[in-house]
Parts: sequence; structure tokens; C-alpha cells
Amino acid sequence: MKQKWELLATTIRGLEDIAIREIEELLGRRAEKIGEGKIKWKGKEEDVFIANYLARSIHRVIILLVNEKFVDLTDIYEKFASIEYSNYIAPEQSFAVITRRKGKHDFTSIDVSREVGQAIIDSYLKEKRVRLRVNLDKPDVIMRVYVSDDRVMGGIDTTGQVSLHRRGYRVYQHPASLKTTIAYSLLRIADWRFEESLIDPMCGGGTIPIEAALYARNIPPGRFRKMEYAFERLTFIDRSAFERLKSKRLERELNLRIAATDVSERHVNGAIENARSAGVLDSIEFSVADARKIDLDFDKIVVNVPYGIRMGSIKRIGKLYREFINNLIRHNWKRLVVIVGSDIFLREAQGKLRLIDLREIMYGDLRTFICSYERI
Repeated sequence: MKQKWELLATTIRGLEDIAIREIEELLGRRAEKIGEGKIKWKGKEEDVFIANYLARSIHRVIILLVNEKFVDLTDIYEKFASIEYSNYIAPEQSFAVITRRKGKHDFTSIDVSREVGQAIIDSYLKEKRVRLRVNLDKPDVIMRVYVSDDRVMGGIDTTGQVSLHRRGYRVYQHPASLKTTIAYSLLRIADWRFEESLIDPMCGGGTIPIEAALYARNIPPGRFRKMEYAFERLTFIDRSAFERLKSKRLERELNLRIAATDVSERHVNGAIENARSAGVLDSIEFSVADARKIDLDFDKIVVNVPYGIRMGSIKRIGKLYREFINNLIRHNWKRLVVIVGSDIFLREAQGKLRLIDLREIMYGDLRTFICSYERI
């Protein structure tokens, strides 16, 4: 099937602009935000492969079939029942419906999944006189449905149960590891250029420097995926183009200046193992050091500072931020991008660093700030 589709990609709420920019760079297509954590564009079959295999800022790619306002559950049923599912599901295949709902409604996500599932069964029965099988454990086709206030979106999942942010290279799990998609987005917000020096002075499990090296060397994040993509089960997709994409040598060799430090030797050793697993250990200089005391003469500093949740003391976290900021003042750097879980860092930095950009994102259920600074 070579027709054009509307494709939906999910991402972190508050970072949609990063995903839009990346899709436009990868595909040369115009994308737009259509909801919190959702962007869309008009594309074709090859877009599915490229977005799933190469994109670093998105979590899932969906062939969008429904994107409309609705009145009630009956209306949702009718919208999904109008689709000719024989274009997407073979008679012998099973399917499942997975719904995420946001807003105030007199129904649950389970109710939506049941209605959409029945709509698919009824539509297929009417068109092909075949009753499709439901398989909630290992379906051949996954229908993703998103309900937000009075709008419903839904379509065929091409990614699968495992989100694209789970790269697959992590062998060491830091207790507060950063999502890879956020780490990549922080680098884009910092406007980091590959010839510039970069440091993460509180690197934890190494996600930020590893994502920086993968991005700079153009190593496909999909190379590390251990689970199959959902599109590999879709009979209407010709996967030969995907095999050609995987066989291409996309990696480039660069002389990178990426440093990563942490006060914990255990975390640094874990970060080294993660970098080795990702094949970028030779691109990053790791060391055990205290961010409050080390040399910070780097072009760009990108860091996920401790949020204080596990430290259990606002006073302790404030002291850490204050001492780190005082060290920043003593050194020459061009841009600092920091992700924090409260406004304590903002207060400590006021009058000491020049805030040039502030955005709020939702990291799961945690309200989080991304702050960009220059030296005063």
C-alpha cells in the first residue's frame, strides 16, 4: 500500500517543538502539534520505518485513522465503525485496543476500548463476513486510542508495546535515570553543535552524554531495540524498505569533546558500562568528580540535577544547587541547560545566571522545569 497516511507521533508534553523539528529534519515533511505530547504529519510507508528507527525525540508512531470531536461513547463507536479495517487487518489476525484518557468523562478508558473494539469487529463483519479475534496478550495489530476532553484520536500502532525511548543499550539502571527522549531534547534546546565541547557534571547513568554521542555520530537508536516493531506484524506494509534502511551505514566518525562526571564512583562505572553497550565509550571522557568543584570551562553544560525527592531535604538540595551555581560563576561557558523538579534552582540562580529560556514539561506525573542560562 503506497498511499499517503496521516501519521501521529507521541512525545513528552512540553517538548512537541523538538519532535516537530526532528521529523522535519529526518523526513523533510511539515509536522504540527495536535495535542499535548502529540504531533502529526502527512507521510507514507517509508516514514514509518524512518521515524521508528531513526527518531530520538518520539515514543510511538501511529497511522492516524480517527481525529475528531465526539459527544459520547456512541459517537466514538460510530466514528471507529466507519473505517474499512480490511485495509489494515487480515482476516486471520488478532487485534487489541489500548486507550489513554484525559479529562472529565462519565466513562472509563476500559469503556472506550470496549466500544472501539466492538466497532472494529462489527465493521469487519459487515465488510468481510469475518469476526476478528481479540488478543489482549499478544495481538497482531494494536489500535491506540487517545481521548482528551471532547476529542478522540486513534489509529494503528506501528511501534508496539515497547516505547521508542527504551533504547535497549542500558545495562546499568540508575535509580533516577533520565528518559532518553528528554536527554536528546535537552541537547537540542542547548543548541549543541558537534564541534563544541560538552559536559554533564552530574551524569548518573550517563544518558545525556551517551545520547549526545549517538546523535553526533548518527548511530540509529533503533539499532539497540530488542523487541520487534509492531509494523513487522502488519500485512499491508512492505518491510523490504525497512531492511534496506537497516543495512545502510549511517554512522559518521567525529572527534567529539564530551565529558561526563559524577560524585558517585558506582554511577560512573555504570555509565561507562552503558556507554560501552551503546558503542560510544571512545567518544566520552568519564571521571569521578564533584560538580561543585570541577573545571566547567566547556561550551555547553547539559545536566539533570538531583531533584531532592530521594535526598529528603529541601535545605540539602538548596545547598547543592547554590554551591554548583557558585562553581558555574567561576568558569567560562556559553550555555547551561538544566532540568529540575522544582523552582528551587531558579531561585538560587536568580541574579547569578542569566535565564534565557524556561519551559515546563510533564515527566510522567512530575511537573518539571527545563532552564536555559547564559553567564551574566
